[in-house]
Parts: sequence; structure tokens; C-alpha cells
Amino acid sequence: MFVPIFEVCMDTLLDGSGTLLSSSLRADTIPPPDSDGNFGRLQALNLNNRELAWQHRTELVPASASLATASNPVFLGYLDNTFMAFDQQTGEVLWEAELDSTPAAFTITYSVEGRQYVTIVAGQQNIHTGVWLGLQNQFTGIMPESFGEAALWVFALGR
Repeated sequence: MFVPIFEVCMDTLLDGSGTLLSSSLRADTIPPPDSDGNFGRLQALNLNNRELAWQHRTELVPASASLATASNPVFLGYLDNTFMAFDQQTGEVLWEAELDSTPAAFTITYSVEGRQYVTIVAGQQNIHTGVWLGLQNQFTGIMPESFGEAALWVFALGR
């Protein structure tokens, strides 16, 4: 199983200043106390023995869901507009592409005449990426310089 993670903590306060539900709770998002500045993580979990197989940590957080394929790569998009392929067994980065906007959608893969393709939509910001972009900017000062138009990116694999 491959799990994209944003390493963050929540301080929950019942001080009357919040608007969470009807309780006046406030939840402040903060970096973990022992943070090394890497907030993004892709974890591979071995479901047979329930242990961590590998992890790939980055300063910027994942923006898309992960997709594992039968042909080996695991795909994941990040807030800095990168789209990456990882080796399922080792976590090694097989390749990465710089898109013109955040790949914040579900990755899909398909085959045509024996050739595998992977595709993702970039440029369709949603509440998830808006919140993560705001927190990433708060923690690191990083904000993508520009956002491209919505586009469907397609990559041919192998051969």
C-alpha cells in the first residue's frame, strides 16, 4: 500500500475563539516539534508483515492520490508542480516531470496496442490543494510562481 502524507500537527483549543462545529473549538496547524523541514512523505507499507517498506520524504507535500501499477511504477503529484514515478520495491525515483501547474487529481493509467500510458489533470485547484498550499507557504515560504491552465498531461511508458 502506498500512502501520501503531509507531516503536520494540529493544536486543538477550546477557548471560545474557534468556529469548528458549534463548539467554539479552534484547530491551529503547526509543524511537528521535531520537524526537519520535510513535510511531504510517500510511504510504502508491506501489508503482509505490517511494516514500513520504504519512504520518500520531501520538503513539499503530495497534491494527488498515489497510483500503483502492475508494471511497477507508483505515481504521485506534488505541490511544486512535479509529477513523479517511484519504484514500488525500493522507492527509487524512476522519473519526474515538471508540469505547468499542480497535479492535484487522480492519476489514471491505460494501455493502447500494448503501450502503457499514465495521465493526470493539472491546474484544477481544489479545497485540498488550496489548504495545503496555504500551509506549505506558512511553514516554508514556498508558493508556486504561477499556475497554468487546466490541462491533461499524458506520458507514454517504456519501450
